[in-house]
Amino acid sequence: MSTRSQLEATQRIAVILGQQGSPLANVVHGVDDIRTLPRSVRERIVDALGEEFAARGIESNGEPNAYGLELEALTDACGLAWDDQETSTGGRQ
Repeated sequence: MSTRSQLEATQRIAVILGQQGSPLANVVHGVDDIRTLPRSVRERIVDALGEEFAARGIESNGEPNAYGLELEALTDACGLAWDDQETSTGGRQ
């Protein structure tokens, strides 16, 4: 079962992908928890979020702006590190 914060993160990711015109927005739309999508899809989503971060999430001094911090949190919500932890421990914690 998805938590409210995970649902909100998934919905926000769908909005950002839609603003980018990414076909991934259609994949994410209607999903309650982005972590339920296949890892290969989530990797593509993280790549798209990274492109957005590089384009609009960094101040002139190289530090992330507020939007950049949001993008970092949304990248974390995709759960790639969570998958890596699950794999290394042999199951969910």
